[in-house]
Amino acid sequence: MKRELATVSAPNVVRKRTQWLTMLVAAALGALIWMGVTTRDEDRRPSRPTPRARAELLRDDAIKECAEGREAQCAAMLDAARRLDPRGEGEARVIEARQHRNAAP
Repeated sequence: MKRELATVSAPNVVRKRTQWLTMLVAAALGALIWMGVTTRDEDRRPSRPTPRARAELLRDDAIKECAEGREAQCAAMLDAARRLDPRGEGEARVIEARQHRNAAP
């Protein structure tokens, strides 16, 4: 009689293990899908340039303005770049542009 009980309960154990394994696989699959969706959203967001990068762009434009003789625009752009990234004021091109700006009549 014990033997009959053991064979009757064995399918129930297998069924419970199968259900547990199925739930575990479903949870893992759900987690992978969620990670994939959130990663894609982050990749689509445009990255904002750093203050240093924006200052570099301003300095590039300012140098062009100085070369074209627009001293007021050149100075305004260099000043805006200095507010964003004061360390960039030590660059040779910035020093030269400021000296050229100050020497202009």
